Amino acid sequence: MRKTLLLTAALVFCGIVTVRAAGDEKNGHTALWGVVAAGSHAQTSLPRIMIKAAEEVSHGKKVKATFTLEQTDEATGRITTETHSCRVSYGGESSSSYDKKSWNVNFIDENGKEQYVNLLGMRGNCSKWILDAAAGDRSRMHNRMAMDVLASYSRLPYETDNARRYASKGRYIELWANGEYKGLFCLTDRINRELLGGTATTDGQTRCVIYTVKNYGPGNYLNPYKEGPADGDENWNSWEMKYPDEPTAAAWQPLLNLFNASWDDMPNDEYVTTVRRYFYWDNLVDVYLLTMVCGLADVGYKNIYLACPDITKDGRCVLAPVDMDYTFGCTWNGCYWDEKPQLRGGNTLHFVRPFYRLLRDKDLGFIAALAERWAALRDNVLSVASVTALINGYAQLLDESGAWQRERELWNYNPVSTDATASEAARYMTEWYANSHKAISQLLDPYLPMAHQAVDLGLSVAWADRNLGAERPEAVGYMLAWGELEPKSEYTLGSYRLGIGKYWHPTKYVGNSQASDTTPDGKSRLEAEDDAATQMLGGKWRMPTREELTELVEKCQWQWVANSDSLGYRVTGPSGRSIFLPATGFCTGKRHLLTRAEGFYWSSDAITYLLDVAFALRFTPRIINQANYKETPRSNGCAIRAVQHTE
Repeated sequence: MRKTLLLTAALVFCGIVTVRAAGDEKNGHTALWGVVAAGSHAQTSLPRIMIKAAEEVSHGKKVKATFTLEQTDEATGRITTETHSCRVSYGGESSSSYDKKSWNVNFIDENGKEQYVNLLGMRGNCSKWILDAAAGDRSRMHNRMAMDVLASYSRLPYETDNARRYASKGRYIELWANGEYKGLFCLTDRINRELLGGTATTDGQTRCVIYTVKNYGPGNYLNPYKEGPADGDENWNSWEMKYPDEPTAAAWQPLLNLFNASWDDMPNDEYVTTVRRYFYWDNLVDVYLLTMVCGLADVGYKNIYLACPDITKDGRCVLAPVDMDYTFGCTWNGCYWDEKPQLRGGNTLHFVRPFYRLLRDKDLGFIAALAERWAALRDNVLSVASVTALINGYAQLLDESGAWQRERELWNYNPVSTDATASEAARYMTEWYANSHKAISQLLDPYLPMAHQAVDLGLSVAWADRNLGAERPEAVGYMLAWGELEPKSEYTLGSYRLGIGKYWHPTKYVGNSQASDTTPDGKSRLEAEDDAATQMLGGKWRMPTREELTELVEKCQWQWVANSDSLGYRVTGPSGRSIFLPATGFCTGKRHLLTRAEGFYWSSDAITYLLDVAFALRFTPRIINQANYKETPRSNGCAIRAVQHTE
C-alpha cells in the first residue's frame, strides 16, 4: 500500500497523474482521476478503470461493485465516463498465487440480473469480462498477441452474432481498485456461449456445451474411460463443464463420445471420417497451426475450450484457445523458452486425441492441410512483417502512454522481471518470431502436396496423376457428394447441397424431367461452379464426362494391383503411360464402405430420368463398369479423378 501511495504521489508531482476530488467537473463529467501527458495537450494515456467494491475481493466469491470506465478523446481531449453495476472476483489459475491478480467482472442490472455491456466498442453481447493481469508474462503481450494472430486468419465454421470470431478481443487499460492504483491490465471479452454462437439452454433442454480441462490427468488426453458422469456433475475425469451452469448427464455426452471412440483401433480412412464426425477439420488445422506459430508449450487441452454449439443438431465440437501466456518464446512464469517449432513436440497438444494419430501418420492428410494453410498465410497475415508490426504497435502504445513505466515501478520482479521498456520486450518477441517463421516453413514445406500432373494416356483428354485431394497417386483423396465442393462427416439426402429436406427434391440438374415437385432446368452436366475439380484445382481441370470415363475403360489396359501399399488398378493408355486408380469405396450416412475393395468415381453427368443418381465408374477386382453404374445416389461420397484437354 505504501508503495502505491508513493507512486501515486510521485506521478501527481510530475504532472503525470491528476487526482480530482469527488464533484470536480470536466466537460460535463465527474473526473475521478486522469492520466494525461505532462505538458502536452495530446492524449497519450490508456483508458482508465475504477472498481469500487463493497467488500474485500477474493477468488471464488463474487462481490458487488461499481465499475467506472474513463477514456479521453484523442482529437478533442474530452473525457467521457460510464459507470455500471457489477460483481467482481479474482480470476486466473496462475495469477491466484501472485500479488497482482486478474479480475472477473460480471455486469448486472438494478435487479441483479446479468446485463450485456459493450466496453470500448469491442462486443455487444457480453456481460462477463476479464481484466487480465498477465503478471507472469514479462512482456504483458503474449496472450493478447496470440489472440490477435488467431483472429487474423481463423473464423468459426458457422454463422454467429460476432462475425464468426472466436478469439477474444482486448484493450490495454490502467486499473484503480478502491482508490488504489493496480497497474496495467488487458480488458478482454470472455470466450463464452454467446461468442461461440451456442444455443442457450431453454426449458431444461441442453443445447450448447463448453468443456475445459480442470486439472492434469489421463482425461486430458481423451483416453478411454468407461464410467460416465451423472446429472449435476460439474467436474468429471479431469474436465470441467463451463456451460451450462447446471450440468446434466446429457450435457456430458459429446465429451463422453470422444472418450469412447476407438481412436487407436480403426483404419486410416475410418479415422479421418470419425475425426470429421466429431470435430470441424478446418478448426483443428487452424488451432494446431496457432500452437506452432506462437510456440504454445502448455499441456494438452489445458487452456483450450472444447465447445459444441448445439448438441441437438450437428454435434461437432470446436476448439477455442482461451489463455495463451505460454507463448512467443516464454514460459508461464516468465522464463525464456527458445525451443524451435516441431510437429510432434514442443507443445503437448500433439499427445492428445485426435491430434496424436493425425500427426503420426502423414497419409491421413492433416499434416498436408497444415502445410497448405501455412503456405497460404505465411506471406500475408502471418508474415514476419505483419506480426512484427502488431507486436511493435502494442509496445509503442505501452511506452508512449507511460503505462509500461508505471507498471514496471509497481510490479518489476513481482513475480517476474520486466525490461526497461516495452520496446525491449518486443525486440525479443520479434526476433523469436522471425526465427520461428523460418523454422515452420522448413518443417512444413516437405509436406506440401505436389500439384496435380496431367498424364497423356493417348486419349481425348489428359488424366490427373492422383485423385482430387490426394497427396499421392495411391491415396484415396476427398470423398465428395456429386456437385458438392468439400468433404463432410455425413452423406445423406437431408444434408445434400443440391437437394431439399428429408426426401429427394432436386434443385438443380433436373434435365427435362416431368416428375412431380421438380422444375425442369434442361441441365444434366455439372457447371463449373459445381465442379469440384474446377473449383479446387482451377485452370483447365474439370471432372470427366460419362463418355470420357467410358473411353478410359475401353481404350486402356487395366491391371489389378494388390500389395501392402495399394489396392486398385494400374491403367495404361495407348501412349504407354499409366495412372493408378485406388479402390476408394464410397461414403453413405456416416460410414465409409468397401475401402480397398471397390472403386467409385464420379462423372460430371447426372441421370435425370432417375433424378437421385449420377453416372459413376465402379470397379472391383473382377468387374470394371463402363461409367454406366446407375445405383449411386448423388448424395453419396465418391472419388474424383480430374481431366483436362490435351494441347
